[in-house]
Amino acid sequence: MFTQGHIDKARLRSSAAWFLFGIGFGLVIAAWLVWTQLTGLSFWTSPNRALALRLRHELLSIALVISALAPMFCGFTLLRRLGLCALSTLAVGVTYFLLGLVWLAAYGV
Repeated sequence: MFTQGHIDKARLRSSAAWFLFGIGFGLVIAAWLVWTQLTGLSFWTSPNRALALRLRHELLSIALVISALAPMFCGFTLLRRLGLCALSTLAVGVTYFLLGLVWLAAYGV
């Protein structure tokens, strides 16, 4: 782990990648929380509907970009990093969809 008083660079890069990947998931959760706060339970009649949708989509876009770039900090080969980029983006997208289903189950339409 430590070599000559320095932190192992591969371990540091891997930690940075996991940290960014976690930020991507956190932004997805934050997007749904902000949307729920702005619209409340009456989504269709909320005066803040347009603002809530815009913020939710912007946060989702930022989360997808961050999660897609996170594997680039790993020490793997380029082909493996590109595959991990696709997988991490897919994971964040699926999380967004599943949180939407949870919201629908909890609050209904």
